[in-house]
Amino acid sequence: MKCESPEQKIDSLSSFVEPVFYTTTVGGDEVRLRLPFVNTKCRACVRVVDFQPRGLEDFAISRKVNEYDCLSHGGSISSLPGSCSSLSDDEEDAPGIKREWEWCFKLQLEDASPLPRGATPARIWVIVDHQDAQLLTNLDATDLRQDEETLRHLRERMFTLWGDLAEKKEAEAELRKLEPQPKNSRAGYQNRPPDSPEENHAAGRTAPKSSQIRNLPFYCCIRQYGVKMKTRQPDKMDAGQGLRWERVFGLFGTKIALI
Repeated sequence: MKCESPEQKIDSLSSFVEPVFYTTTVGGDEVRLRLPFVNTKCRACVRVVDFQPRGLEDFAISRKVNEYDCLSHGGSISSLPGSCSSLSDDEEDAPGIKREWEWCFKLQLEDASPLPRGATPARIWVIVDHQDAQLLTNLDATDLRQDEETLRHLRERMFTLWGDLAEKKEAEAELRKLEPQPKNSRAGYQNRPPDSPEENHAAGRTAPKSSQIRNLPFYCCIRQYGVKMKTRQPDKMDAGQGLRWERVFGLFGTKIALI
């Protein structure tokens, strides 16, 4: 693995995700405010312990090209913290629709830097958007359900990144299929990729324990930023009417070194 800024010190994930407070004065009184996010970057030593979507075939999505695409892949995924929009079935089948394929996936990273004895390593989800995924994999996004060669290269390169994690997840998924399902489970819910670690846990889809995964730690660059999300809770509207800030992390400047 290679990453930018080799001269920069290694930060722990736990320190990187710590909340940041801003002290100001309101009406003559000192007030300490918690910032929803901070535009900052770090270099960390991590391991991959989970990924989304669950199938590598879904790591690339298609979107409709429009007149506003002045620059190729203008960061359309970076503003989407939990999901990526793709064409509907009707749009895909419509004649004359020009499509582009973009990378869109997430990795759950666990801190692999030295920690005090007994400390639990921090974990965060990072978005790998189109351009950063191109750098990471050295592959162009395509329809992975049709392009078997690119899918094979992607699987090989991600194996370099996360070891036998995919095999562990597939084995646990097969075991879950044998478990009796609750009568009140919603149809199709078991096949929907979860959007958060909380949903993973609630649905029994927790990632394999890091001690069970055989992969190596690596250095990477991570950015922290904020995106605006809709909310109906007035006390959460810190980004404008009907909007709140969501703290997001993204992988950048990191590349799988090809032998």
